[in-house]
Amino acid sequence: MKEKPYKHTKNERLEPIANRESTDNGLSAVSRRQFISGMLGAGAALATGTLVVTSGCSSNKKDDLESVVAKTAQDADITTLRVAVDQLVESATFEEAPVSDYLVLESTWDLPKGSLVYVCDKRKALVLVPGETTEALIKLGFLDLTTGELAIAMEQALDHNEGYVIYDARASDSALIWIESNMQTTHWQVYCSTLDNGIPGEPQLIDEGQTDYEPPLLCVSGNKVYWTYMPDPLGAANKEDSYLKATTVKTVDPQIIYTSHGRMITNPLATEGIITLVPRVDTDNVYYQLTALRVDDDSVVAVSILPQALKVNEAIYMSGTFTFCTENNYDYAEGLAYYGTYRDLGDGSYLHVNKMPTSAAVQFKQHLMLRSTRNVVGIDVANKRFFVIELMTDSVDYGDILAAWGVQDKVITYSTITNKGSGSTGKTRIRVFGEQVDNSQTTGLGQ
Repeated sequence: MKEKPYKHTKNERLEPIANRESTDNGLSAVSRRQFISGMLGAGAALATGTLVVTSGCSSNKKDDLESVVAKTAQDADITTLRVAVDQLVESATFEEAPVSDYLVLESTWDLPKGSLVYVCDKRKALVLVPGETTEALIKLGFLDLTTGELAIAMEQALDHNEGYVIYDARASDSALIWIESNMQTTHWQVYCSTLDNGIPGEPQLIDEGQTDYEPPLLCVSGNKVYWTYMPDPLGAANKEDSYLKATTVKTVDPQIIYTSHGRMITNPLATEGIITLVPRVDTDNVYYQLTALRVDDDSVVAVSILPQALKVNEAIYMSGTFTFCTENNYDYAEGLAYYGTYRDLGDGSYLHVNKMPTSAAVQFKQHLMLRSTRNVVGIDVANKRFFVIELMTDSVDYGDILAAWGVQDKVITYSTITNKGSGSTGKTRIRVFGEQVDNSQTTGLGQ
């Protein structure tokens, strides 16, 4: 009997939040943008006298996902994604073109050094700004992308007096979700609120936990906020299920909308009214499933089960197809054997970009924008060309970071500028690129 390849528990009510004991001595993860490790780690060391090591959205421990099967699942006859080598469209064969053929720099804005930037909508971006003291490590603000004005919405955590700091956040034009974490107790809390022109409404506590459960990964679409609830793979709850939870900020009613028997991987991402997640398939062996859900009703839009044990570090469903990337090689996976970014082109072929992926993809007009090790690269499939955004002078070694994902009408990047020899500590510089209007290109990315 063929087993259903996904677990979709719709409208399951959340149980009351319970106290959870833990023994961890630090925070696990905060964001895929890795300079937050410096923002939190240094302050935590001062506050607690211990070193806090942070990482990206998902753990880098080699065996964390394979070793924590939630339950002994039934064997299933499942069909996995197969991509033959002759189905690949290899970007390595493309010709390099001048970036000026595709993009024009529209504006440049400077923020305090170490800021993290997440685009909310066409006008604003959420910014996590380093605080000036160890008691308020991170401030939460909104940047007007047309004027460069940064408005601080939260100077410190709501429970600042009890030892909490702002840990991570995401926003749309109408909704905000954030995490507050106590670095001494490792207890974390998730809040949400409405958002009006960058001004938060009444905060609502929607979840909490301690070290046995990792600080959630966050996502927002319209007035609906999402967060994961996953056990620490090395903690006492490592065999428990993982959940994707959600609520609207206008009528706060948290619910479990997806259950994974085993840890999910990747940060959930939203674009075009669809959210993408990558849960475990309910089988004995380790399979992960690209899963797209409609935000309006939590219904399943598309699924694709990856070859056994193949792990992706980012995945997003946009313009009718999945785009995903992996940092590892899998010699048994035929056309999916090598690291890089893969895009279902919707015609039976798959784009493969053979660059080390370090963030989720952006679809800008007809082109795919990716961040490699240091540079943001654009892929023009229709014309078999690629272009590279040049790094700024005195940019630090990790280069440019994409501030968005999914379908976007601008390309927005940011980087830390060192200001060598000026005596300044540096800054975070944002660049906003628009389409080069003189360039005429044809579509070539998906349906």
